[in-house]
Amino acid sequence: MARELLNLKAFFFRFRALATRMGSQFSPPWKLSTASTSRLKFQSSSSLNQISAEVVPNQAVLHLVSESEKRNWQLLPRKKYPKPLIFHDGRLAFKPNFLATLEMLLWLPFGFFLFIIRLIVSLLLPHKLCIPILSFIGMTGTGHNMREKSLVTQNNISHTVCNHRTLLDPIYVSMVVRNPIMAVTYSLSRISELISPIKTVRLKRDREKDSEMMEKLLSQSDLVVCPEGTTCREPYLLRFSPLFAELTDEIVPVAVDYRVSMFNGTTAGGYKFLDPVFLLLNPVTSCTVKFLEKLPEEYTWDWREIQV
Repeated sequence: MARELLNLKAFFFRFRALATRMGSQFSPPWKLSTASTSRLKFQSSSSLNQISAEVVPNQAVLHLVSESEKRNWQLLPRKKYPKPLIFHDGRLAFKPNFLATLEMLLWLPFGFFLFIIRLIVSLLLPHKLCIPILSFIGMTGTGHNMREKSLVTQNNISHTVCNHRTLLDPIYVSMVVRNPIMAVTYSLSRISELISPIKTVRLKRDREKDSEMMEKLLSQSDLVVCPEGTTCREPYLLRFSPLFAELTDEIVPVAVDYRVSMFNGTTAGGYKFLDPVFLLLNPVTSCTVKFLEKLPEEYTWDWREIQV
């Protein structure tokens, strides 16, 4: 307590000395008059920077913006941002005004009933029956560039790599291919594993163990992996693990995108097991799955090792 009082006393005397140097009579900050406040506000930038550096040593530079400069402000286009702006929170996919919020509240009872139907259909029915029924009740999907040469590999097993929009990405890829695919995940709740219609394998974030596990899985069946490790609904790719590229030179990239009407199927601050619940609660959900050309051999890890 005594040390804090000494620091406060030192700050008090330093501030009084600076005020005297500026040619103004010192008075405590809570008793500054309007004229004194105006004089302090419109001091030159160099004087303010000097004062801020002496009074608050940890503050490097003090900048003041005038009203005329504020009037000239304009919205900066998104393309000119110094870094990508990623808004990754919130479940609502609409502006919560009165009518939209009322519509959401009225929809929720029907939405939960529809969620149960969609879940039962995806778990119990095969793809040939599941896809048309889900499309009829509002869950549509579109596949682009579905060329056989993009999915055929030397051992007839594809290693599919896709961006990570929601937890349902591997399921939609499996439905578009109409073939059971195994998915590897970095973090998945037990509830999401139970309600998943495809087999999921949890990675341990250990490079050697995960590499051995993925090599074993690739020798058994088709594999889809989301190397970002976390979901992001913005049009960006997050930093991802390159482990998938070190296992095989037969890699098929896939781009996945969603259009929702009421709820976002992913969030940063909420519970992850609720992500598929909110996605299936939407009145209408549209997913686009675009298969790109198989990665050229010269871009793969095996080819680089041969060249070295």
